[in-house]
Amino acid sequence: MPDVAELALKNLERVLSKDPMLRDVLEQSLPKSKRGGKFSPDVDVLDCGDKYAVFVDLPGVTKNDVHVELQGMKLIVHGVRTNRHPETGSPVACERQSGPFKRVFLMPSQVLSSGVTADLTDGVLSIEIPKSGPSGRTTIPIK
Repeated sequence: MPDVAELALKNLERVLSKDPMLRDVLEQSLPKSKRGGKFSPDVDVLDCGDKYAVFVDLPGVTKNDVHVELQGMKLIVHGVRTNRHPETGSPVACERQSGPFKRVFLMPSQVLSSGVTADLTDGVLSIEIPKSGPSGRTTIPIK
């Protein structure tokens, strides 16, 4: 039978993952559940009038380890954050999560796939998506 406290903590984490403002207020005071290991980058999406701007926190992720695709009105950011621990040594505390990740966003209006740009600088992936245009599938190179 699962630990009741652990189950409650996992349910609370699920709720907090859907409400970023509440998560920001409460997350730092909550203990981490035992599940660990799954990396899910934090994201901001801004409506800038003629375009959308998406910012994805990817500390420790290289350009070769992240991919950006636009499928119609769906933006997909996926990749892997590798564990950079030395081969020797035993972990005493491990809070940095690693592993594969995938974030999918449905754009609220038509976007111009040919004008999408992506840049990974200082651990932040910045994506600009112009509004209005035909839908299709496009892979976006990261500068």
